[in-house]
Amino acid sequence: GHAFKVSDWLILQGQPVQVVEITWRSTRFRNNDDVSFNVPNSQLAKETIVNLCFPTRLHAVRLRVTVDATAPPNFVKDALVTCTAAVPGVHPAPAPAAYLTAFDESGITYELKFWIDDDRLYQRIMDAVRTNCWYEFDRRRIAFSVPVRLLGRSRPKNTERNGLIVNLLSAQPLFALLSADQIQLLAAEARWMRFGRGETIIRQGSPGDSMFILGAGTAHVFSERDGRELRVGELQSGDCFGELSFLTGDPRSATVNACEDCEVVEIPKHAMGVLLRQQPALAEALSETLVQRQNAIQKHFARAEAGSRIPLGAEEKEGLLRRLRAFFEL
Repeated sequence: GHAFKVSDWLILQGQPVQVVEITWRSTRFRNNDDVSFNVPNSQLAKETIVNLCFPTRLHAVRLRVTVDATAPPNFVKDALVTCTAAVPGVHPAPAPAAYLTAFDESGITYELKFWIDDDRLYQRIMDAVRTNCWYEFDRRRIAFSVPVRLLGRSRPKNTERNGLIVNLLSAQPLFALLSADQIQLLAAEARWMRFGRGETIIRQGSPGDSMFILGAGTAHVFSERDGRELRVGELQSGDCFGELSFLTGDPRSATVNACEDCEVVEIPKHAMGVLLRQQPALAEALSETLVQRQNAIQKHFARAEAGSRIPLGAEEKEGLLRRLRAFFEL
């Protein structure tokens, strides 16, 4: 018998191909570009063939990247594994893993190993992982190692970026009580990040103690309840999110996915703590925003369930205020 059957994916002469038809004289294959070709069975008998579907369809694929030697290895390996999360077609088990494979003049080379079971999606999966890799490395300030580094992309100067962040913070109703100096203080601690289309910016249930403002792009907000995920909102440039975890230390209450390339400003807890001590009335304004956001989510679920929920009122706001003051030790 044959070492493969119709519909199996093989590596033949270094190329991934799918078996379309087997006759006594020859075998027909189709490659990822939908081009079909026949190979005489007498010639196939001399080839080394790797069957990607045997014993099961699940098999590992590898991706190599070389980065600047100054990036700490564990930091790079964590970033690489993160790039496979939520890519359709990448299996969660066995878990993806990254390995440091070489040191040389150009930098440090790593190999990312992850598992797939559908080779029709191979190019799409590799593209998604590589794309995520660019955005993840950009956010973590990990530089790819390329000979033309000097000709590479230039980052906006810090002063230019700081100006954009100041404008974004000043436009936030949430920060209307802050002076120009306090806004500057917050901007100096904020971090500017880019997320690619389809990436998850925050995930429901995960820990977090920062909040975000969408600087550019649009993002969808999803909330899961009783095993059902519901889209509960859309964020536009200038909108803030993630403020519940930021202000109370609770796990993230919703998932936010980038619908298109997004630019996001992240504000860390420690920067906010300084301002809350300087400006006690700020805690009240933040609780108010929180109650409005929670009410909007409640309405979406109430509509979905065709029932009604009681809007959060003064009591809940007081509760949030208490948790906020406890979290920031005010």
